[in-house]
Amino acid sequence: MDDSLRFDWFDTLRIDLLDDLASKVASEIDLGLSTRNQSLRQLQAQRSNDLVVVLHLLSCLYQSFFNAPTGTHRVSIPTSPSGYTRGPDGLLPLKFPYRSVMRVLKALHSLKWICLEKGNTIKGITRISACGHLIDAFKQEGLQWFPQEPKSHDSLVLLRDREHSGSKKKVDLSVPDCETSRSSKNFLYRYNSLLVQHCIALGVSDDQLKQIAQKTSSTSVNFFQLQLRRIFSRGSMTKGGRFYGGWWQSLPSIYRPHITVDGYRTTEVDYSSVDIRILYATQGVVVPQEKDLYDIGLPKWEGPKDPRRKVIKIFLNALLNDESGRYRLKPDDLKALGCSHAQLMTLMHQQHEPIKHLFNKGAGLDAQFIDSEIAMKVMQKMMDENILVLPIHDSFIVRLGHRATLRDAMHEAFQEVAKQQTSIDETGAGSKESFGIKLETMDTEDRHRVITLEQAFNREVEMPSHLMNSFVKSWRRYNLTKNR
Repeated sequence: MDDSLRFDWFDTLRIDLLDDLASKVASEIDLGLSTRNQSLRQLQAQRSNDLVVVLHLLSCLYQSFFNAPTGTHRVSIPTSPSGYTRGPDGLLPLKFPYRSVMRVLKALHSLKWICLEKGNTIKGITRISACGHLIDAFKQEGLQWFPQEPKSHDSLVLLRDREHSGSKKKVDLSVPDCETSRSSKNFLYRYNSLLVQHCIALGVSDDQLKQIAQKTSSTSVNFFQLQLRRIFSRGSMTKGGRFYGGWWQSLPSIYRPHITVDGYRTTEVDYSSVDIRILYATQGVVVPQEKDLYDIGLPKWEGPKDPRRKVIKIFLNALLNDESGRYRLKPDDLKALGCSHAQLMTLMHQQHEPIKHLFNKGAGLDAQFIDSEIAMKVMQKMMDENILVLPIHDSFIVRLGHRATLRDAMHEAFQEVAKQQTSIDETGAGSKESFGIKLETMDTEDRHRVITLEQAFNREVEMPSHLMNSFVKSWRRYNLTKNR
C-alpha cells in the first residue's frame, strides 16, 4: 500500500514554528535565484508565490510526520508541468505554481530537510518525507492543535462524473451556480467555522493509536483533516451529495466509540436502513418504525444480532447502486445465507415488492441525495443549538450530554424531508479492539440510568496517550489564552 498522500490534500497550517522554518527555506531559495531580466515587481510576485508553497509543503510534512502511525508516511507531489496547467475545461488540477513547487523542493533538499524519491517530469510522482533538522524540530514541537481558517466557499462543493460510461475513473466538473450549490456552500462554511474551533481526537494510547491506524481504510489518521465538502455524482446536483473530508469518517465503526470532542466522551446515533426507508417514502409507502428491512424471510432469523444481517445489507445496497446487474455475493456468503443467487433475488423481490423496480437502476445515488439533505438539516438544527455534531453519512457522533438533542433533531429532519417517521439505533461496541475499555457496559449504563447533563459532560477521557494527551492539552491552552 502507498504510504503517501498528495500534497494538495493537506491544509496549510499557520504555526510559528513553520513561519520560522519557512524564512530559512526562503533564504535558501534566494541563494540560487537569478534576477536577470526580472523587474522588482516580478521578483516580489515570485517570492510571494514561493512563500505560499513553502508554508504549504512544510505544513504537509508536519501533518504527514504526525499522521498515525507517526513518522511512517510521505507526501507525494506530481512533477509533470501538465498537472499545474489548465485543462480543456478551464480548471486547474493543482492550484500551485509549478516553478515555485520545483524551487521549494530544491531548497528543502539542499538544506537536507527532506528525504526525496524523485519522479520523472512526464508523469512521475515525487515523494518526500521530513528528515534531519526538520524531524528534530517537529519532535520538539510535538503534535499540537492549531486553529484553522475555514475553507473558501468555492472549494466546498464538488461535482463529479465517470470519465466515460462504464469507467471507474472519476473526473471533476464545473459546479453550476444554482440554489443547491449556493446553499450547500453557505451551510458548509458555517459548519466548518464551528468545527475548526473544536478538538476531535481519540482517547487511546500511542500503541492503540498505531493499531487503529494500521486497520483504517485510508493510509493514515490525520487529526488536522477536519473540514467537510459536499460531493455530487454522475454530473447531477440531485445525485449523491454526501459530506466527506473528516478523518473520523474513515475510522472503522468498532473504533468510533474512542472518538473524543474537546477531550470528552462521545456517543453515536444512526438511522436504521435509511436509504431503503427513503426509497419506500418516494413510492408513498409507509414503513413501520419497528420493521427490520433486512429481514427477508430467512429461517431462524435472530433480528438485529443475526450474523447474516450484514450480508443482506451489503447485497441490498448493491442492488440499489449496481446498474450493470452483475453483482454477486461470494460463494461463502451465499452458503452462510443458505440459498442460491436466484433464490436470494426471489426473496428480495417478495420482501421489497414496492421498490423492486428500482433494483439495478442506480437508485442508491438518488437516495443518497435525500439522505444528505436530511443530514444537512440535522447538522443545521444542532448548530442552531451551538452543538457540534460529526456526520458519518447516516449516523452522527455527538458529545455524550447532547444525545437526546441529537435524537430529536434526527427524527425531525427525517420527518421534514421524507414526510415519514423513521427508526434510530444506538449501539455500543464491545470487541477485542475496545482495548479493555468496557464500551458496551458504559453505553448500556448511560442509556438505562438517569444522569444529569453536567454528569454527562463530565465524562472526560483520561488520555493514556502521549500524542493525544498533548493534542488535547494544546487545544485547552489555546482556548485559555484566547479567553483571557
